[in-house]
Amino acid sequence: MFDWRIAAVITMFALGVYNFLMRKFFADGEDWRVLIPMVAFGALVLTAYYVFAQKEVKLTGNSLAYLAEIAFFGLLVLVFSLLATSHPQAQLTVVIPIFALSTVITILLAAAFLGEQITLTKGIGILLALASIYLIAGT
Repeated sequence: MFDWRIAAVITMFALGVYNFLMRKFFADGEDWRVLIPMVAFGALVLTAYYVFAQKEVKLTGNSLAYLAEIAFFGLLVLVFSLLATSHPQAQLTVVIPIFALSTVITILLAAAFLGEQITLTKGIGILLALASIYLIAGT
């Protein structure tokens, strides 16, 4: 089984490169509409993977509801991250720290709905994250 910590670090790195490339794409005057086929291709690849590799997946009404919610919020992330990074006055040094506040939202949701504990150390970490994002994005 793949170590979740390695997956998290790869995701962090990939998101950083993705954010940079998206901003560079728009800064160079590229047309956002060329991204639509890329997104559609990605959806097709994931669908093909699902059909061919996951032969014994059990879909329930509950899992379909989650899929709809995940798709909705995924689409919100895609649309609004494109709007934010494509704006000519947007600076990645401001936009990305604001995006990083999603970590705090995730922690609070996990505590409220999954029963995960916010320890004193995590609380201090949240405050430090908020302070660092404020300092980074506030200049």
